[in-house]
Parts: sequence; structure tokens; C-alpha cells
Amino acid sequence: MADTMTKAMSNLEGMRDSVVGAASGAVETVRSAADAVGANVRRAAEGAYGSVENAANYFGEIADDATSAAGRQIKSAGKAIRHNGPHHGYWGKTSRSIGRSVAQTGRYVERRGLEGVACALTHAIRRNPLPALAISLGLTYFVLRSLSRRT
Repeated sequence: MADTMTKAMSNLEGMRDSVVGAASGAVETVRSAADAVGANVRRAAEGAYGSVENAANYFGEIADDATSAAGRQIKSAGKAIRHNGPHHGYWGKTSRSIGRSVAQTGRYVERRGLEGVACALTHAIRRNPLPALAISLGLTYFVLRSLSRRT
């Protein structure tokens, strides 16, 4: 009887070792599969991030180019006002002053780009909140008025 019990215990220990070994192998397989999936997801995310970053840089460059072009056009318009406006008297002085201001604005926009203009506008609004609010309300009124006439 003791011999049968020893064999049974030995068989149970062998089965337990087999189950533990199989479970360890399964855990290791799952762990390596999870690591592989994680690495693939990480590579895909890094690739997607790189693509989005490249697209954002490209569109930023396009916006800066467009802003510089707009600045050149504004500067050109200022020069045209100054040269084609009246040259003598009150109106001559006024056209020269307006032309000079428009040309300076064009140079500023061309030099600073979209980011510089946005930064300057933000600072101007922070320094003068009530006039900025009044201007925005006025612009909103005119936009809504022009849209209501179309419908």
C-alpha cells in the first residue's frame, strides 16, 4: 500500500511538473507575442507621428510663404498709393503718409510671417481688451448683416 501511495505521489508530482512546465512555456509564448505586438504598435505610432509632423511642417511652410507673399503685395500697394496719389497739398501729404504706413505694414508682415503677426495681434488684444472687443463686435455685426441679406 505504501508502495502504491509512493507511485501515486510520484505520478502526481510528475504531472504537476508537466503542467508547470507547460504553463511556463505558455506564459513565455504570450509574453514574447505581447512584446512583438507592442514593438509593432510602437513602430507604427512612431511612423504615424513622423508623418503628421512632416505634414504639419509642410503646411506651416506653405502658410509662411503665403504670408510673405501677402506682405510683399501689401508693400507694393503702399508704394502704389504713395506714387500714384496726389503729390501736392493736403491730399498729397495724406496719400504719402498712408502709402508709407501701408508699405511699412507690408514689410512687417513679410519679415515676421504668420507667427509674428499672430503674436503681435495677441499682445495688442491683451493690452487693449475693450477696443478689441468693440472691433470684434463691429466685425461680427457686419458679417452677420451681409449674410442675412443673402438669404
